Amino acid sequence: MQLFWELLIELVALLAGALAMGLIAQRLKQDAIVGHLLAGLALGPGILGLVRSLNLVMGLAEIGVSLLLFTIGLEFSLPKLRAMGRIALIGGGLQIALTILFAQPLGALLGLSPSGSLAMGIAFALSSTAIVLRIIAARGESDSPYGRAATGVLLMQDLSLAPLMIIMQTIAAGKEGAAGALAVLAALGKALAFGVVLYLVLRNVLPWMVRGSSPQLLREAPVVLSIVTCLGCTWGAHALGLSPALGAFLAGALLGELPYAHQIRADIIPLRAVFVTVFFASIGLLASPPRLQDVGAIAVIAVAILSINTIAATLSLRAAGLPAAVAARAAIVISQIGEFSFVILTLAQQSRLLPPQKASLMVSASVLTLLVTPYLFWVAPRLAALFVMRPDLEKPRDLSANSILIAGYGPAGEEVVHTLRAHGFEPHIIDLNPKTASNHVHYGDASQPEILTEAGLTHAKGVVITVPDPAAAAAIVRTVRAIRPEVPVIVRSRHSRSAAALLSAGATNVVDEERTVGRNLSKLALQLFRPTSARSDGQQT
Repeated sequence: MQLFWELLIELVALLAGALAMGLIAQRLKQDAIVGHLLAGLALGPGILGLVRSLNLVMGLAEIGVSLLLFTIGLEFSLPKLRAMGRIALIGGGLQIALTILFAQPLGALLGLSPSGSLAMGIAFALSSTAIVLRIIAARGESDSPYGRAATGVLLMQDLSLAPLMIIMQTIAAGKEGAAGALAVLAALGKALAFGVVLYLVLRNVLPWMVRGSSPQLLREAPVVLSIVTCLGCTWGAHALGLSPALGAFLAGALLGELPYAHQIRADIIPLRAVFVTVFFASIGLLASPPRLQDVGAIAVIAVAILSINTIAATLSLRAAGLPAAVAARAAIVISQIGEFSFVILTLAQQSRLLPPQKASLMVSASVLTLLVTPYLFWVAPRLAALFVMRPDLEKPRDLSANSILIAGYGPAGEEVVHTLRAHGFEPHIIDLNPKTASNHVHYGDASQPEILTEAGLTHAKGVVITVPDPAAAAAIVRTVRAIRPEVPVIVRSRHSRSAAALLSAGATNVVDEERTVGRNLSKLALQLFRPTSARSDGQQT
């Protein structure tokens, strides 16, 4: 009984420390995950020694990993993957392969075995979906070209978790060459059979079980269903000799297609937060405080991680058809090590693929890459500008006095073009999407002076900027002003907070989407909801 209370107080101390450090990290504009990792490092045997029951903590961390993969499976969507098209399939798939390949020389320099180098490469290939998508959303750049590219690669990485975990499990068992390939195929076959059985149960047996149940039971059932399915599939995968985390991911992906998926996502988030916090704190417990003589090695490994990932992702996104500047910017912001890289590194250490000292250096370097992630977003546009290549544009056409330059040819841009043409204007369009490139659309980055000039800025009567990314829009405005200080410039602003920056950049007028939508909603509300006596038609509602 005394042991139980000792374990409980250690768990409470770990959670409290992770909470405090997570809040401090957020105040310092870091992700809470960084604080959780540092809390584990501080409370572990290496520094304060307040948490000594590592077996209990690691057991909880295993559950945390399963719940994290389960929620990723819930949010995973094949339609979303198809919508990303070449970016996800070619860009994401090639990024993983190239990162693993480029990491092999580093593994050799560190004195790792081929299997250890492969495990390290797999760890390097996974970026932080949670941190990157959170920052992109906070910056309002989810619909920007680089935001869509980064999302596509991250989505493919999530999809690749299952086969990568199988490969890791195979090499951890010491199987290489033909025997390793056969083991991977056998594991994939088991996983496929497991997924088919799970799919049949969830799609056929479950609806039959809940048919005719009371509304109260249907409200309570999803959270119980999610926990039972997640932990049950975790155990089932383990019993079949597969990765337990793989079972959790499959469970989430298949449950995500059910009608209860939205309720399950809403109910599982609080539980996920607790166990994921324990997981990252437990990773910190396993890490040793870096020695002074290791600081240089940690910095070199961190730079190597960022460099390898940036080069691999840039080449991959270029192969997917993206412009160099967009590919480089997306590659830079996803160059850090992700959540599941720690799972891979932990498994590699436990399987003796990585010596403890080398694994500790990599964990410390990985934490460092997470720490610099917010700054990667700041430096990415500046570094990406070095990758800009002048595209082979058509020669500028003779422009009429009524020519208008349009930057961005999404739905908003199409509407502007249609309206201008209907009123006798001649729109000249610049867009970064290769699919829209034609005799009527210039393909290129509108923030580059030569692109604007060749598209006809010097003779344009005005400029309309419809790109959703506020940073990109501001860059275009500044470039336009450097060439034509007097030309009228109208800019779209997706968020009210971006309007002032666009005006400061030199926009003549800014269309604030949030306020415009608010005015339209208010106008419609007054028309529909005003008292019946005030209606112009005099009809009763």
